[in-house]
Amino acid sequence: MADQPLEFLAEPALAFGTGQRLESPKDGLFMFGPLVPEVTPGDVRYGVVGTEAGLKLFRDWIRQVRSFIPGMASDSAQHRPFPGFAEVFGVGLPESPVASLVVKDEEIDQALLIADRHLAVYRTVDVYASRISRYMSEEESAVSLWFVVVPERIYTFGRPQSVVPLQLRRESGVLVDSKMARSIAKTPSLFEADNIAAEPYLYEVNFHNQLKARLLEGPNRAVVQVVRETAIAPDTFLKSDGKPIRRVQDAATIAWNLCTTTYFKAI
Repeated sequence: MADQPLEFLAEPALAFGTGQRLESPKDGLFMFGPLVPEVTPGDVRYGVVGTEAGLKLFRDWIRQVRSFIPGMASDSAQHRPFPGFAEVFGVGLPESPVASLVVKDEEIDQALLIADRHLAVYRTVDVYASRISRYMSEEESAVSLWFVVVPERIYTFGRPQSVVPLQLRRESGVLVDSKMARSIAKTPSLFEADNIAAEPYLYEVNFHNQLKARLLEGPNRAVVQVVRETAIAPDTFLKSDGKPIRRVQDAATIAWNLCTTTYFKAI
């Protein structure tokens, strides 16, 4: 095949503030804020669900992003200080959530470590989704966005190719497998117990994607943002040499990324 010339596509200009346009999202938000909506929004009404430890880390992070966070020393235009949530977006991010729901580490491990990965991810999603769904159906205080704060082991074992070490595995006792589940999906069983047992195999073996998909089903739809504990508190999780267990972006960049997502999902 003959070499084909590459065509350069100019960076599109984005709209900010009262119609100002720039190519850089951070520069535009920094100088003009988001495009002014027709109706001025109030504070972000958010809920958070996680373990006791995860909720504490999240509270600490919320306090950080309500204030100025210095940028990483760099010549790159991508590294900017984060001025604070209200200063960037023009709306408040309260220190206290509308709702704070606790999950237990034991519940996570009982689900996440099941040898059958379809069932493991499905039940781990249930640990979080059931609390959010129950709140949405029973409580009157509206929540625009749910932060789901997850320990690192959910990321490790909650993905399609993840493998739980043999010594940690738990047996489920369920006799339905993925082949049988696909068959039941096409032709439902006469026995409702079989249909219920097949449901975990109809979803993607990915905690992040499955959680979002299942919470968008039914009458009590919920918008979620999954947050890894190691992303918002990297210095809390250290290896034996004192370095963080995973490399993450600098605090200001993480604030820019998560807070921008928060604003546009919640408002």
